This record gives sequence, structure tokens and C-alpha cells, in this order.
Amino acid sequence: MSFRLILDPTRQAKRRITMSEEISSEIAEIIGEGLRRREKDQSQRYRPLNLPANPFPLASIASVELAPYFPPVRPRVRSEIERFLRTTSQSRRFAGLRVIGDFGFGKTHLLRWLEYHLNQSGKGKIRAFYIDNPGLSPRELLFALTRGIGEEELRKQIWLIILAEFANQSAAQGSAFTESFFPSRRGVPPLQVSLFPRLDERLRELSSNESLSNYQLFIRRFNDLELDKERLKDLAAEALAPIVRNLEVVRQLISFALDEKYSAFKSWMALSSGEVRGSLLVPQKDHFRAIINILKHNEVQYLYLLADEFEDITSARLTKRKQAEYYAALRIFIDSNLQDFALIIAVTEGGWKDLISVYPAVEKRFSHFVSLTPLEKAEVGVLVQQYLDFSRRDSEYQDFVGQLTPFTPEAIAALHSSLDRNPRTIIGFCHRLVEHCVDRKLRSIDADLVKDLSRTQA
Repeated sequence: MSFRLILDPTRQAKRRITMSEEISSEIAEIIGEGLRRREKDQSQRYRPLNLPANPFPLASIASVELAPYFPPVRPRVRSEIERFLRTTSQSRRFAGLRVIGDFGFGKTHLLRWLEYHLNQSGKGKIRAFYIDNPGLSPRELLFALTRGIGEEELRKQIWLIILAEFANQSAAQGSAFTESFFPSRRGVPPLQVSLFPRLDERLRELSSNESLSNYQLFIRRFNDLELDKERLKDLAAEALAPIVRNLEVVRQLISFALDEKYSAFKSWMALSSGEVRGSLLVPQKDHFRAIINILKHNEVQYLYLLADEFEDITSARLTKRKQAEYYAALRIFIDSNLQDFALIIAVTEGGWKDLISVYPAVEKRFSHFVSLTPLEKAEVGVLVQQYLDFSRRDSEYQDFVGQLTPFTPEAIAALHSSLDRNPRTIIGFCHRLVEHCVDRKLRSIDADLVKDLSRTQA
């Protein structure tokens, strides 16, 4: 006779859940303890140097989040940027600024710094968008611009226009306008709001200031009421057509802003990457103009485009003919939007010379320029000081803000004489210096340490 143990499956499931929770709790405790010890070890590790951590990024450049806190160290760079901003903000005409420098001299950093402060100071009326690469064709430049604005931001800008139109027509027509969004059915008499509990209240919620100032809430309430999406698209077309002035672009923007998640994603890919090329047969100028008009309609008075790595379009990957076509399209963009925007490009010295050789008139269109050249000794000190101060600010080492310690003046001179004197090299080298200093239990970074480490690096 055999016996079989019969277990309650519900009890087994509860036991597995309990075991899982216990294991998760143990893992969380182990990881948490490890992080606490690491933080404590890190703070102790740099204490002899009066630093809370290594102030210099391992990647040799400040992240996008940190870039706003590190302004240009060279006074004439700051003064030229100020002159350019003064010219554009007062005249509101097109102006071009070229930022010229070899790799590692801080072109990307400068563009990111400028982007942040333009958006902060502009308070919505001045907008700046960073483009990481202009691409290898005018079409790719357009896609890069769309990506620079960002999916959520572009959707928000479109919805601001749609909801403003909804608010205007709702105010003019009253409840009849809102009720017109109910799907029509044959043989069904006109809607009687009184027959549906709370419907009148829910329709008022849809038209409330709360909904009309938050498009995501509006969409949720609209869908909950199961209203007619096609009717909403018609309203969107009414709102966008006078601003965009190209029906194909209007159709694409409406699909992007109003379609369900998957379809909206496909529309975003069409707008921003060209992967759905067949469905976006729109002249680049009209598309570019549409985006600017949408921003301007939403009270953006001036637009700054910051295009990085512009030397790519002068590289061997493009023939001279393709380069000429690119610059001709770029000229159309500039000439068709003279009152609307400024273009800031970052380009290497060689790339700029190649650009002039193919498109001589470009120099007149980018009459403002900033040249990033090797740092002077005093500028090396300012750069090091920026990172030390940022690390110490709001820490227990606040009293050391403004001091170069643990670097000696001789160490700064040695940095200037021993390295390539571009910010990327100096920042990366300083990270290594701090690590070597704490590993050797030293309390200062002097010229000898700089020279020793520079010889091993060479």
C-alpha cells in the first residue's frame, strides 16, 4: 500500500511568495550595506585632500547634467557669446555663430552649457535645442532637429494648439460643442444628457481648465467617455492647418499626437528618423517651417539651434556634389526663416575650411565666431578650480571653496607645460592625479607628481 502526500496548492503558493519576499529582503539588506560602506569608504578616501569625492569626471568631460555649472574659462569666449546673444535677442533676425576647435577642446560642453542657460533665462519665450549631429543630408538635419526638440516636448507643443482650439469652440458653442464628440449612430435620437448619470458633470470636467492645461488628463477623460477620436482629429486639423500650412505635415503631426501608442510611435519614427520614409514625402523646408511656426504660435519668440559635429558633412563620406546640395538646402532654411532663429554650429578648424571651400558664402552667414584654442596657464587654473569648487560646495568642505588645494601653483604650471592643454586631456589627467594622490596617501598634488604621471602616460 502506497501513500501519497497531498499538499494544498494555495498553501504552496503562499510559501513560495514568503520565501521570495525573504530572499528579496536579504538581497536588499546586502546591497544596502554594501552601498553604505562604499559611501563611507569614499568619503574617508578623499578626506586628506579636503574633498568629498574625486571632483574630476572619469570620462574627462562633464555630463549633460553638470555642464550648466561649468562656464567657459576664457573671458573672450564669454564676451563673444554675450555679444552674439545681445545681437540676436534685440534684432530677432537670423544670425550664425561658429564654435571652432579641435577634438577635446570643449565644443560640445559649450553648446550644452549655452543650451541650458538660454532655456533657463528665456522662460519659455526663448528656446534652445541641441542637435548632436547634423547628419549627412538636409533630411537628416530635419530629423535631428525633431529629435533635439524631443518626442514629449513636440507632442506637448502640438496639444497646446489643439486644446486652445477646443477651449475657444467650447466657449463659443457651449455644451452642444462637447456633445458633438459623441459617436453618431443611425436610428438613435439626439443625445439627451439628462438620461446619463453624471454625464453632464463629466463633460464639464473635460472642458475644465484642469483638463485643457494638461493634455494627458484631457486624453484620459476623453477616452473614458468613449468620444469620437476622428472628430477630435478633425478639430486638430482645423487648429493646425492655418499654422502649419502644409496638409501632409498636418496629417503627420496629428497622427503623432493623437494616435494610440504603437501608431504614434511609428509616426514619431517617421518624423524623427526617416525609418518610415515612404509615408513622409514632405519638402524639408515646409517641415522645418512647420515646427518653427508651432513653437512661435505657442509664444516662443526666438529659437536657437545648436548643431554639434558639423565637420561630419565635410568628411570624406560626402562627395563634393552632395556637400554642395547640403549647403544649398541649408541656405534655403536660413533664408526662409530670417526672423525666427539662430544657428550655432560646432566644427573643427579643418571642417570649417572644407565648408568654406564648398560654400564660400557661409562665412558671411556665420559672422560671429568663438575659437577654442589651447589653454593658457591661468585658464588651466580656472578649469581645475571650477571642478574643485563644485565638489566642495554644499559639503563639509565648504570653507575650502575658492582654494586650489590640494593642487600647488607649481602643479598647475606643470599641467600647463606637460599636457596638450585642452580641457578633455587636463580633466582626465586630474582625475588620475587625485586617485594616485590618495593611493600614495599624499596630502597635496605638486609638480613632481604631475611630471611623474605625465611621463608614464606618455
